[in-house]
Amino acid sequence: MLAKASIHNCVDAEYAYIRSHYPDVALDGFEHGTIVENGRWYDVFRFVTATGRKAELYFDSTRCIDSKPDHK
Repeated sequence: MLAKASIHNCVDAEYAYIRSHYPDVALDGFEHGTIVENGRWYDVFRFVTATGRKAELYFDSTRCIDSKPDHK
């Protein structure tokens, strides 16, 4: 949980989570997208680990999107 939501803090937290749980993954080659479901925003990451395992992660980024000055 982030103390103060901002786009940069959220992105940094997402990448930190990925690096800590998947240290063998290169950040280039990721598929990344954003989806909206039931009024909530999610960042989606898809990648393949060095061992060939496919991974798909979803991060709830609603608070980060809502913190943008131009979003309401």
